[in-house]
Amino acid sequence: MGARPLAYGAIRAARLAQHVPAGVLATWRKDHTDTTAVNLRLGFEAGAIVAALGARGARAIPLKGTALFELGAWRDPGARPTCAVDLLIDPADGAKVRRVLEERGY
Repeated sequence: MGARPLAYGAIRAARLAQHVPAGVLATWRKDHTDTTAVNLRLGFEAGAIVAALGARGARAIPLKGTALFELGAWRDPGARPTCAVDLLIDPADGAKVRRVLEERGY
């Protein structure tokens, strides 16, 4: 995928899609759509994990890709591929975090 989702988002935002060959644009669009779906799911999962941890008295905050979307640094969820939920936790909460993650199937 690489830069194709970002390229599609940029081309679409600049309203220049008509200048990209149809086959290339279709590939970029598919990658952008796939990336959007993955990122929305990862963002939901990050929020659910943070909430589950909070309910157990453990603190956590998202990092990297999910944090950039949550903070609005990346407004287009299809423009930047993300493949993981990265969290910053208090090391003292490690056992609680492990239990919550295991309960969620990790």
